[in-house]
Amino acid sequence: MPPKTEESEREIPFGQAVKEALTRLRTSERKANDFLFVTVRGNLFCPQRVTKTAFRPLAAKLGVAPFTWRSFRRSAETALHTHGIPLKVQQQILGHSSPVMTLLYADPNLSERREAIEQLESLMLPSFNRSCTS
Repeated sequence: MPPKTEESEREIPFGQAVKEALTRLRTSERKANDFLFVTVRGNLFCPQRVTKTAFRPLAAKLGVAPFTWRSFRRSAETALHTHGIPLKVQQQILGHSSPVMTLLYADPNLSERREAIEQLESLMLPSFNRSCTS
């Protein structure tokens, strides 16, 4: 499947765990041909069907909120963002043409926002006596 634009074509690095999993998948008995993720018969997966037949039942079984392919992208971006990976690197990993789009995927949690506010307070109000608020 070709990318949406020529600029979308890129090399995507991956770690050792993914390399080993992909090697096992590639050398399995499936009829993979040119594609890595195919059905047992060698057909391409339909993303919507995977969501319906695999993701939804798994979420229900685990008792978690339903998730989609986009959920994985958002989770990956949030983890990159939260752990201080430079925005340009985040943008390249997700394949976005704009850093603004990349930031739309980040979703810092409440504890991270609290920590940021505490850092902001110490920068903006360095002489504030914190013992008065206890």
